[in-house]
Amino acid sequence: MAYGVSIPERVEAEINKKPVPKAHLKGPIADGYLARPTFVVDSAKKKLTVVWSESASDLEQKKKSKELGVPYCCSPPPATSAEIIMFTPEQISALQVTAPYTATVYSFFPKLGTAFITTQGTDLGMNNSEQMSLFSTCEFSWNRPR
Repeated sequence: MAYGVSIPERVEAEINKKPVPKAHLKGPIADGYLARPTFVVDSAKKKLTVVWSESASDLEQKKKSKELGVPYCCSPPPATSAEIIMFTPEQISALQVTAPYTATVYSFFPKLGTAFITTQGTDLGMNNSEQMSLFSTCEFSWNRPR
């Protein structure tokens, strides 16, 4: 979800010589992830690494792009890390600053097999605030029994 006026809306107002529209709430929108995340906790339980890989649908899109002779635009993002702020058998939570004015909280619930991820922030001009939330089922694996 987003609150504010998007860059395309601002540009359109400028082109049409109209005032910038009032801030408004938009969303929620359909899932926009183009890659599949894997989350790895370090042995000290202090750091969470997020590694992205292409999903089956991503690989299909990549194949179609190659067949059509058009560049594929959407490679997975690089790995990132977050600071673990809670580690219990019931919940693992981590915090990541993803931009100057944006933070992401990852919360995993191993006994339930679920995860909740939320990102909140503002744009660089601070005219808009944005929030993204994802609730998902997860598979957990451990290198040592819990």
